[in-house]
Amino acid sequence: VARGAGVADVAWLGAETVVSGDDAGDVSLWPCAALSAASPAPASADAEALDAALEPTAKFGGHTGAVTCVCATESPRQQLASGSLDGTVMVWETGVAREAPLHTLPHRVRAEPWRDVQVRALCWAAPATLASAASDGAVRLWDVRAPSPLAAQVQAAPVALRSLCPTAAGGGGGLFVGTEAGEVVELDCRSASCAVMRRAATFSAPVGSLAVAPGIVAAGADDGSVALLDVSNSLSTVRKFAPHTDFVRALCWLPRTDWPSLLSGGWDRKILLHTDPGNAMST
Repeated sequence: VARGAGVADVAWLGAETVVSGDDAGDVSLWPCAALSAASPAPASADAEALDAALEPTAKFGGHTGAVTCVCATESPRQQLASGSLDGTVMVWETGVAREAPLHTLPHRVRAEPWRDVQVRALCWAAPATLASAASDGAVRLWDVRAPSPLAAQVQAAPVALRSLCPTAAGGGGGLFVGTEAGEVVELDCRSASCAVMRRAATFSAPVGSLAVAPGIVAAGADDGSVALLDVSNSLSTVRKFAPHTDFVRALCWLPRTDWPSLLSGGWDRKILLHTDPGNAMST
């Protein structure tokens, strides 16, 4: 589906809906049934007509800057969150008809209104706890059930943060953070303080993407390289390779029974599949 604005991030909302966030500051919900009807791809003239016919089932606005990240959850309620260059996170309840978000979470410090803070990454750290990573180097935890949602804040790095993911599927334990300085930082969020556990200087370029599998975290950098880090061994680098010629912006582990498989997406317009038969990564 061709959009009039750049799409910075997408996420699944359940098994039937895709959420997208775009440069115009909008968050849209797309039904997979309508998208799958477009396959196989029609001729270009028909594709333009199809794009016009395919409209989102819902659109949420309110950001005054480009949306940089989106994430969604179905537990305990169907909610989605969007982070933006305008320094806010908006939380929406998709099953409730409302014009305003459930929460608007500001990241600028009131005592320093001149300081520009941009939200760069989001993830659900627990079913009702949202985590955000921002350009001021801080990770914030938000309890979306509370009237005053900010639950914790930790300075993960002295530089801007670029990526974020839970240390395990479903969250509940900790977070991995990728920084502008090329570090991967692990946070322990089991207590209210949410402290830094360890950090690894993995790259000489910003870490733009992260993905976790049992015992290992994959990190992608702006120099086109991907590293696999051993979670049980102080985030030591197990393997490092450079499959892309531009920024690595997306990583995803595929569920496989025979060997681990990793997808990577880059600004070089490539999506690559990496498999690990016999512990020798091949693309």
